[in-house]
Amino acid sequence: MGASESSCSAPVLEHRGSDFNNAVIERCPLLKERYRPPWLWGQNTHIHTILFGLLGHGKTDLEACGVDDELQTVLSPDGSTISFDLFTVKGREYVDDAPWIILCPGISNNSQSDYVQTFVAYTLVNFPAWRIAVLNHLGTDPRVPLTTARIFNVGCTESYDLVVQYIREKWSSAPLVSVGLSMGGNIVLNYAAEKPERQKFFRAVISCCQGYDIMAGIRRVPESSLLQFYVYVMARRFLAMLSRHKDAVFEHWRVEHSRSCQTEQAGKEDDEQSDEVLLGSYTKDMHCCNDSSTECYAAMVKYGKTSVKPAVVTEVNEKATYSTTSLMDVDEVFQRRAGKFASLDDYYIAKSSSNSMHNITDVPVLLFNADDDPLAPEACYHFPREYLDINPRSVFIHTQHGSHMAFYNGGWLFPDKHNVFDQILTQYIDAILHCTADQEKEETR
Repeated sequence: MGASESSCSAPVLEHRGSDFNNAVIERCPLLKERYRPPWLWGQNTHIHTILFGLLGHGKTDLEACGVDDELQTVLSPDGSTISFDLFTVKGREYVDDAPWIILCPGISNNSQSDYVQTFVAYTLVNFPAWRIAVLNHLGTDPRVPLTTARIFNVGCTESYDLVVQYIREKWSSAPLVSVGLSMGGNIVLNYAAEKPERQKFFRAVISCCQGYDIMAGIRRVPESSLLQFYVYVMARRFLAMLSRHKDAVFEHWRVEHSRSCQTEQAGKEDDEQSDEVLLGSYTKDMHCCNDSSTECYAAMVKYGKTSVKPAVVTEVNEKATYSTTSLMDVDEVFQRRAGKFASLDDYYIAKSSSNSMHNITDVPVLLFNADDDPLAPEACYHFPREYLDINPRSVFIHTQHGSHMAFYNGGWLFPDKHNVFDQILTQYIDAILHCTADQEKEETR
């Protein structure tokens, strides 16, 4: 069914009506306009999502748009090479206090991803006084080899912190805006929440198209074959990325395994069980137990099903990793073990911004979702709604349509050139920069 005029609505704005929020929203006329996805298929969330997964927002020629792309690398304390791209308008002389948008993209993505480059091009063409830095998640950029065994994960903030430090050290007077897309939205909230002083770095923190509570999202996957398909595709993309670095990653774990075996041999008289056991699919386990693995074990003991506590597996196994068929299996067999978490639940709890965002109180925050996003559904909206009571300068915006990161706009069959997401986001950033500057002037009077 097509997206008729009457079935389309303006974005829903939820906030606590502070003078600051009202001033920002007043500068964003797009928030008062109806968002009309393509008429023929725009209201079908899965078509919307699948087309975005296949086509992104289309190829963008940054050179033709007059955008310069400069690759930068820095070393982390553990020796990992962190890369990021600095995007500016070609030939433009920037003043020292020209704003920087520091963008954290979605899972397995980087500065070369289509939707990132579309955002970069649209932003710098329409706001040429701005500059954009984009983190390349560790391991995703084929231009930069891994120098340690570490790969990005869904909640890691170390790499993003190095980009922020680089920008702050080189352009200390520039206002910064933190933007996270999908998984990146989870990371930027975690980053601002970890240390309160970081909140003063930014004019705003913007988190888009994420589900806040990773574990709650994972538990929904068995309910839908399409969700299972989405997490399968994401797993295959991650494994394809991992394959480019298999020697760097798995050589480390082969050494770790060898040391573990030596330790086990030395302590054999203690009759310790080897933890070289490949766990089954976490997705299948979800059908029989909705709680943590520790609670499942306790229940098994209670009913006499077992008397021996299973060893916690903290070694990464190459064969098991490449045998995974879902993102949850990747997280169990690779990410959880690489991070030395005792259980997958522990890993998800530690990485979910729903457990940290209440600590963000000293910076304007925008939370942006689509009601029909299959990966971040309305069931997760209680997190941003509860957060509105914590931060009076926070705004929760959600659109009726848009699916996951797609937000194709207008047209009957073929969408318009510019998606509404980039348009709303840049309008909000522009409003924030103006309103926070006005606020600073008033405070210095």
